Amino acid sequence: MTRMPRRLSLLSGIAALGCTLALGACAGHKRAPLLVATSATDDAGSAGDAGSKTTTATPDAGKHAIASDGTALCIYNDDDRFVVEEQARPLVLRAAASHAGFGLVFQRSDGALFVQAVPLQGAAAAPVAVAAASEQATAPALVASETSFLLGYRASDTLVVRGLMADASAPLTLASSLAPTDLGEPWALGAGPNGFLASWVDAAGGGIRLQSLDDSGAASGVPQLVALAQRKPRQLALAQLSTGESFLAWREADASGNQAVFGQKLGISLAAAGIPTQLSNNSVAPGAFQLAGRFDSVGLLYPALDGGVREALKLRRIDASGAPDGPVLNVANAPRVVNAGSIAAFGRGYALVYRELPSLGRAQGAVRIAFVNQFGSVVYDAELSALDDASAGTTSVATNGSDALIVSWTEAGQPGARVHAIRMACPGALVLCGGPAG
Repeated sequence: MTRMPRRLSLLSGIAALGCTLALGACAGHKRAPLLVATSATDDAGSAGDAGSKTTTATPDAGKHAIASDGTALCIYNDDDRFVVEEQARPLVLRAAASHAGFGLVFQRSDGALFVQAVPLQGAAAAPVAVAAASEQATAPALVASETSFLLGYRASDTLVVRGLMADASAPLTLASSLAPTDLGEPWALGAGPNGFLASWVDAAGGGIRLQSLDDSGAASGVPQLVALAQRKPRQLALAQLSTGESFLAWREADASGNQAVFGQKLGISLAAAGIPTQLSNNSVAPGAFQLAGRFDSVGLLYPALDGGVREALKLRRIDASGAPDGPVLNVANAPRVVNAGSIAAFGRGYALVYRELPSLGRAQGAVRIAFVNQFGSVVYDAELSALDDASAGTTSVATNGSDALIVSWTEAGQPGARVHAIRMACPGALVLCGGPAG
């Protein structure tokens, strides 16, 4: 693989990531107070949607709020809502967050990969190229530890990772013979308090490889093997708990072609703890499933087809032992049609972002955000933006360990998809989600 110049790291040429995302902390600046809450009008949620209510943000002199009974759950202003890119591929978008700020990765229409730093306040940095179109990078992933960001992508059958800090290690090829992508991407990245974790399914089969990486993106130790006899794991996802333990999930198909998500808890040493457990109750539909974990649980969000036709999203909580905790919940019940879900740990619960498509009683698509409490129930649901074109696109959400989060999504257009983002402070929603983790 061609080594990319060091100047193409995330903040090369735009200062070190820590200074940029600390909102001028390197110059001694202090964080300014966030927005004044404004009112919003509730509307009735669909019956049975995990007890959720709905609301729509209401503008007031450049300020916006998602509110419940006069209490602001999330607040942002006009400067916190921006278009990241006008010519992007509609299904390629990822976000991650450190304590200091956010990172976004997207792919322009020509195939080049770009990353962008977004501080907690102030203007976003200019996008920076991290993989040229000639590399044919696909399916990028972005994760963040408390202080660093790690990018991964597939180039043909090769898995490449690279740190995105100014002092990051050179790009590293972790695997050169990835398994087929018939059921989704056969690799995933995770982040923890002491660095990163990469996982992949080798074409030779027989299990899943795990590699620890330090904050710079350099390999730490040798790859570990999670042996899965007689299984054919495909799409992978990783989540890490505050204990330093990890949770690994994968998609596999049975003899009839029905797909399910299975999970396996991993100890601090990456050794398997217990046995693989089936996590999904419904046959998993095409499209990526996702995991998120931070405190004492893991949230699983996966796509399904209710009745074999209606696109739906299913949510399940997994406890600290790695076992399913409670039933599988619908993020939205019939007749609502939803897809392209994303999940991030938020407080002791989770934040979900998804796309709602036109359906009975709804003429226009929308991007929505939902908040999940520590018991796995959706406690609030809000519309963030109408979609002029709901035909294709994806979403992403990242939270920074406090009350800040960024929501991003793509919307089809010409000559490429447009990438939108909203940066919000959600102290009220944090309370609904069980309060700060830890």
